[in-house]
Amino acid sequence: MGIFAENGNSLLGLVFDSITYGFHCAIFAFFVGIHRHHNKKFYSGVPHIATIILFVLCTFTVVIDTWESYELFFTPQTSNAWEPLGSTYTALYALIDFTSQMALIYRCWIIWSRNYYVVILPALVALATLASEFALVVIPNAFPAENIPWTAFFALGPFSFAGSMITNAVITILTVYRIWKVAKELEEAMVNKGKPYRLIVAILLESGLILLLIQTIWLILWEVGNEVGFPVVSGAITQIYGFIPTVLLCRAVMGATYERTNYERELGTDMQFAPTTSMQLAPTTSMQFAPTSHPSTLMGLETSAGKQSDTAINKAESHSGESETTF
Repeated sequence: MGIFAENGNSLLGLVFDSITYGFHCAIFAFFVGIHRHHNKKFYSGVPHIATIILFVLCTFTVVIDTWESYELFFTPQTSNAWEPLGSTYTALYALIDFTSQMALIYRCWIIWSRNYYVVILPALVALATLASEFALVVIPNAFPAENIPWTAFFALGPFSFAGSMITNAVITILTVYRIWKVAKELEEAMVNKGKPYRLIVAILLESGLILLLIQTIWLILWEVGNEVGFPVVSGAITQIYGFIPTVLLCRAVMGATYERTNYERELGTDMQFAPTTSMQLAPTTSMQFAPTSHPSTLMGLETSAGKQSDTAINKAESHSGESETTF
């Protein structure tokens, strides 16, 4: 009973991890189903592949978390069999964190009209964060303990969390600003007027704001050395890292995102442009002509473009002063 009292937080963390993974499975199933419903491939494209990778990695984390809990509760306390599992879990978390960040960076790049200058800094910080997280795994296993500068080593943990937060903070600011700007332009164009909820949902789900708030909680627990709260929430937070990009892609497939292409399409539905010349679009546009005593002229105008005769066109031009074109 003592082992359960001592490590009950780890068991509770496994429960939360499993519940959150269940949500991840449901979201991923919806992601696959909605693509099939729209006759699209769920595995085509960089963000889609990243989503699949995230789901696979998150599945492995649940397996390792379960295995680690088993070793912790049902093996002798003198055994250190769970330590390699902890290192593996840390490596998987690093990959999940990096992949999730790159998916959000890719999203930010898209809505900023593929401007590389916007995403260079977040991408570099994400790479530095990945390197520091892998250093936490590699250094203790590659070098003797007496040769490791432990002060610098222990600083890698907060740096990795802070680097991830900086990346998400920059991406959140850039994405929120872009979404807000596009929403204002749509409102001025009388599109989506009176739908503030869409803007609020977009800011919450498309900007990485949720991840930023969760990371803040995680960093606080890490810094204060909370040995109770950190193991409880770490697995669940890892799963949230994994399915946020999936939620974003589901919204994109449904056309609910503030993507640049969607924005231009919505503007296009409310804007009508007049053709340059009336005679070029005569077979496809609705045209009204004043009454005439030449039935052959009207018959020539109603036929297809391939069957129009030169005589009919000439007679139509002779009545151009009396005609009225509507678009």
